[in-house]
Amino acid sequence: MSIELPSTYKHTNISDGVRSACLKNPSKIAYKHGKNTRTYSELTQRIDSISSLISSFGILSKSNIAIVASNSIEYMEIVLAASQLGHPIATVNPKLTIKEIVSICEDAQASLIFVDQKVSSLLEGIHIDGAQRKINIENELSNLIDHSSQMGGLPAIDEKETFTIPYTSGTTGKPKGVLVPHRSRALTLYGMADAYGCFSSDDRFLSIAPMCHGAGMIFSLAPIFFGGYAEIMDDFNPELVMKTIEEENITGFFLGFQPIFMGCLA
Repeated sequence: MSIELPSTYKHTNISDGVRSACLKNPSKIAYKHGKNTRTYSELTQRIDSISSLISSFGILSKSNIAIVASNSIEYMEIVLAASQLGHPIATVNPKLTIKEIVSICEDAQASLIFVDQKVSSLLEGIHIDGAQRKINIENELSNLIDHSSQMGGLPAIDEKETFTIPYTSGTTGKPKGVLVPHRSRALTLYGMADAYGCFSSDDRFLSIAPMCHGAGMIFSLAPIFFGGYAEIMDDFNPELVMKTIEEENITGFFLGFQPIFMGCLA
């Protein structure tokens, strides 16, 4: 049975949480990665600029795109930019083989692919069916943004539409894309805030897990969805983790179900 929503109902869009945080505290630092930082104001401006860039390529409305890259602030900016345009984004593991990366991008029917420098080198000269363009995040993104025009208004996004497409490991056959709706992800964020008690505007989170995985994505997204702070790490380094927790007054982090990681911190 379908329920008719009132005309005043506003659908939940993941990027809305970031915008709300920006309205409350635009000068607050949202993300830090190494020496790079983004205030909430800078973050929303970058998200809108990347949305304009994606729109300028003329790909079909709400068609799938992909990102194959390691952790970075730009990674989250691209995901959020795609989401507010209604483009589902496949988050592909950059540590896969060339054959696996190509296979997943083709399975996702990605019309546009964002890659980091390492993946860009691996895919040089490689044809991916359906992909109109590959964009090197480190070497091309900022320059392309500087030369693109700002778009007008954003399209209407139904909360039941797909936000991201993480891929399974392929334990039983080939990797399979998981269609994660905006509403599902937003409700998960609210549930996490209630259950874990470490996601608020006062919290400072350490993002360690790979963003290409579901857990890495949501634990990098949750802090800024609620107006907090997240420091992004390239990978798990026990000494750096402990140093950062102390120096940055970190209130929470996620390591996954791997006792060996906890053993390293003991």
